[in-house]
Amino acid sequence: MNNSTPIDEKKILATLEKGGLTWRDYFFVGDYSDRDLIYFWEPMRGQLMATIIENNELAYACKKYLLEHGARRFTNDSQVEAAYH
Repeated sequence: MNNSTPIDEKKILATLEKGGLTWRDYFFVGDYSDRDLIYFWEPMRGQLMATIIENNELAYACKKYLLEHGARRFTNDSQVEAAYH
């Protein structure tokens, strides 16, 4: 991943904070250092969901923001389900 263009915090938060979610609702599963996927728990469906950010630079900025702000990290799906049930 390459973050050649700085992306401001407002754009990051506008991307993450949709549909009633806040940045604190997102987390990583597995080897978060090598994965681009950012997850959240969908309470209405009762399941793990991944968010898709199609712009690579914005996705990198969101991932970096979450990691720097203490996003939760789970080893696997089972840990996520245990935390949300």
